[in-house]
Amino acid sequence: MFGNDTFEVRNKQMPGKGEMTKEETKMIKQIKIDVHRTMPEMEVFSHDILQCLMTRVLYVRSYKHPESGYVQGMNDLIAPFVLVFLGEQLQKMTDEISVVALEQCDPQKLKNAEADVYWCLARVIDDVADNFIEGQPGIHKTISKMQKLIEQKEAALLKSLDEMDIKFMDFAYRWTHCYLMREFDIYQIIRLWDTYFSEEEGFSQFHTYVCSALFL
Repeated sequence: MFGNDTFEVRNKQMPGKGEMTKEETKMIKQIKIDVHRTMPEMEVFSHDILQCLMTRVLYVRSYKHPESGYVQGMNDLIAPFVLVFLGEQLQKMTDEISVVALEQCDPQKLKNAEADVYWCLARVIDDVADNFIEGQPGIHKTISKMQKLIEQKEAALLKSLDEMDIKFMDFAYRWTHCYLMREFDIYQIIRLWDTYFSEEEGFSQFHTYVCSALFL
């Protein structure tokens, strides 16, 4: 993404621009906190090389789109792409990409993977941009559609939820916001998202049907 191999946060500068604003510094801090929490069950995601890669990608995407900036949850969306494209550059896709393989990876291959991760993340977020702006109207629209779909199939079930005062937003928000990243194994997510990419509006439309089927 940048010529530098490290992320110049200490000097509060980015290559090609002057001092960071307070908002940018705050955004960097939040990104780093969330990146540190990403996929804790996989050791490779805690490595500095990978955390710097993810931080750069998330920062650049957010910097280029000030209307949304960085929103918590974007760090979840980046993980499958990191695993796929890093595995591609390492020319293998095993149960887990090892720390040793990461440390021995050609720096140019890491840069190639970083670029691919950036463009795929941008593609997904562009498709569901309303999920990440103020008020998150895209998420509310998806959940509303999900309720209508379920009502057609199991109206009595919705009535039971109402009687127990269980709101769809209580459980479906995470399904919609993080695209089931916290519900399924990462390799199941990769398979699922591969289908989403094959659909014209996979993330913005088809995902609603997947969540509805999951609920039922």
